[in-house]
Amino acid sequence: MTAEELGTRMPKRSGGGLATVVIGLQVTRLIAAQLGGRGYIDPGSGSFAIQIIVAAVLGGLLSARLWFRYVLGRIVGLFRRSTPEASPSAEEASRDDG
Repeated sequence: MTAEELGTRMPKRSGGGLATVVIGLQVTRLIAAQLGGRGYIDPGSGSFAIQIIVAAVLGGLLSARLWFRYVLGRIVGLFRRSTPEASPSAEEASRDDG
């Protein structure tokens, strides 16, 4: 299996998974504080929240899959033998000498 088949090419990311999660939690906390205990959420908002949660879980699974393929490709690449260039065997060399 080649490195490309294992998916070892990962796009460069520009920053932070953890920072995004922390900011998301803070926004959620601020919204909950504004409700002030009046925890009514209409059905439209509830289904929107469920869609956000499902998208986050599926996105996380996809990211984990890509990361796993990247790491696996790097590990397999460490143990893969490099093929030496074709050199004439001793038998072919003796035939050429005559």
